[in-house]
Amino acid sequence: MVFAGISLPNPPSIALHEAMGFTSVGIYKDVGFKFGRWIDTGWWQKRL
Repeated sequence: MVFAGISLPNPPSIALHEAMGFTSVGIYKDVGFKFGRWIDTGWWQKRL
């Protein structure tokens, strides 16, 4: 498996990963700090 963590919201990155065959497996709420605010992180996976 290969895994990707994506700062949310981020539609272009989600579209890229899904186009490459990744599927969403979950979201961690308020775990990242970016641009002065807490953000969610989405997790995707792909079987190799």
